[in-house]
Amino acid sequence: MGLARVNNVEHRTFVFYLHPWEVDPDQPRIEASRLSKFRHYNNLDKCEPRLRRLLADFPMGRMDHALAALKFSPTPLQLSAA
Repeated sequence: MGLARVNNVEHRTFVFYLHPWEVDPDQPRIEASRLSKFRHYNNLDKCEPRLRRLLADFPMGRMDHALAALKFSPTPLQLSAA
């Protein structure tokens, strides 16, 4: 609902990011603290369906197009820092 509000009410784009490992619920488990295991492995089985829903529910585009729509032009310094 929050992302739909950003698009439909505020008329803004949004950016989301996920790590590739977050789409693999069968990844090998490593030894870590209980808290780290919770943060790293909790809901991994839900990530792919959620990603598929985002891809189906919202138009996707390239970052350079979104920045161009904002009339953002990075300076050479900003480009080298990326």
